[in-house]
Amino acid sequence: MEAAFSRRIDRVLRKLEELDHSVEVGNEALALFVRFWLTATPQLPAAGASAAQAKGKERYDSFVQALARRLSGSERIVSGR
Repeated sequence: MEAAFSRRIDRVLRKLEELDHSVEVGNEALALFVRFWLTATPQLPAAGASAAQAKGKERYDSFVQALARRLSGSERIVSGR
């Protein structure tokens, strides 16, 4: 019984290590994307800043809503299962 328990714990630990690696890769990919996006996006003129901020807030709110829909359902862009 003890040997079976030990094997099961080892299996769980390996899965946790795989999960940790996957999360790390995902975080790095997102951070790299954001860094490239920020360096490639030109700065806006001061005259259009408030309109751009309003549009940015609107787009961010849409993003958060889409993310919430994705997370509450079973449809995913990237399938890890």
